[in-house]
Amino acid sequence: MRKIKGNRLMFIILAVLCLCIYACYDGVDFPSGKSSRSGKSKKKNKELTTAIARQWFEANMTPVVTMRSSEAKDVQAAMVKPKWEDAYEANRGKYEVVQTPILTRGRRMFVDAETQSEFEKIRGQKYLRNAARMVIRKDLKTGEIRSFITVFVGSLEYMKKSKRMGRNSYLYRETNFDGKVLFFEPNGGLINGWKYRNGKIVAKIMPLSEDAKFIITRGWVEECYTETDYELTEECHDEVSIEPDEEFGDAWVVEHVCDEVWTPIEYQVCYDVWEEDGDSGDGGIGDGDGIGGDVDPSENEVAPNAKKLFQNKDMLVRDWKFIEEKLDSIMKDCMGKGLYNSLVDSLKGEHISFQFFTEEQASFNPQTNTLQWNRNMESNQLFHELMHAYQYQNEKSLDSWRNAIMNMEIETHYAHYLYIKGSSEYGGSDWEKGIKGGDPRILSTANLKGLLDAKGNLRDGMIIEQLDIYLEFNVVPSFKQDINYKKFVYDKSRSSLSNFSNLNKITKDC
Repeated sequence: MRKIKGNRLMFIILAVLCLCIYACYDGVDFPSGKSSRSGKSKKKNKELTTAIARQWFEANMTPVVTMRSSEAKDVQAAMVKPKWEDAYEANRGKYEVVQTPILTRGRRMFVDAETQSEFEKIRGQKYLRNAARMVIRKDLKTGEIRSFITVFVGSLEYMKKSKRMGRNSYLYRETNFDGKVLFFEPNGGLINGWKYRNGKIVAKIMPLSEDAKFIITRGWVEECYTETDYELTEECHDEVSIEPDEEFGDAWVVEHVCDEVWTPIEYQVCYDVWEEDGDSGDGGIGDGDGIGGDVDPSENEVAPNAKKLFQNKDMLVRDWKFIEEKLDSIMKDCMGKGLYNSLVDSLKGEHISFQFFTEEQASFNPQTNTLQWNRNMESNQLFHELMHAYQYQNEKSLDSWRNAIMNMEIETHYAHYLYIKGSSEYGGSDWEKGIKGGDPRILSTANLKGLLDAKGNLRDGMIIEQLDIYLEFNVVPSFKQDINYKKFVYDKSRSSLSNFSNLNKITKDC
């Protein structure tokens, strides 16, 4: 602590105190590390330049604004101001933004409960920080300009591993970001936020004042739980005391004292939950694009993998997220990842129409380019239909597809078997039941592994004639015993190995 001595004259003391009060907005950088330009667009903003953003801010806001982290009355709001000298422009889609680091009166930091419990052990580590920005954003379609404060709160594991917290910004998220992004109103409190896990949105964050649980749409409900983070603040004040001095007698001493204070910050973290038997009634809130859609464009980043494949203009955000989870499961498998990437490449920017099917079955219709799937199904059944979609992309025509539809089904069944056999979905599945129960179609498919490897190549020691005979006199007849495949056409003119050419392509990196 710093001590300053002066003489007894009261006017000097008052002058010192006044000076301290004047200087108490010390302009401390929010602990965000170096200001990163990640997400900075290569193209300059056309309408919202830094100069225009600053002019708008200063015309509509006070130079220093407050930010209230908690709804509790005894929690003092933070005083913050933009650091304009480090402002930078960015744009994406309909938004142009100017972002600046922020200065605070006194040091502040948000951490989650785990980080708070370990704080004394990790105090002083460079990775221990937030990423905070003042954002001025213009909607190019409506012309509306508004501002808000973003604060990224990383999980302890993310901060330790990544050490790149400062790269996160309004229009950019690190692909492995794990934690929360919170949005605050200048001179107000929490607007909303998002919770991330490994770069993906898993829940939304709302103030405690919002309803804790409500129905979204038929079958979907939103369950919210109170979660506590912590805000570390440094509260400083000046203490004046009298100390004896041999030269001047009693001397006034002004002592600048700072204390660290932990404040619990509570809000709701809300997850979408599917309830099979729940009566959703008519209490929905519309399309459910997510609270905060008017602040954060992150809902446009929801389900990026699903949106590369599928299109459905009426799909709810939570449905997109649901499909994304299934695709994530598929892509954990090397063959599944190869199928996804190959299908995306073959579409060349086009999309497959996606629809949820009310019946517990799935299908791909090449004529309408539509994939239907039931939400109660597992990822392996979605894999099956994606395989059909990829096969069709490699066929020359619809007629070619129809004249070899049995060939397609056999390849897809074999790929399906390889996928599910190596996954946690195998136990209790129709595949396990079919093999144990002696289902001819499933058994003949599984027994292909004696002739073919996992890439659709002949195993060592096998000859092509063995595969020809097995397909024509075992596999095809077993499929035709099933009423669902009875009328399927088998194209004998195709070589038996060519029937597995798509499997060979999607496993080339496995």
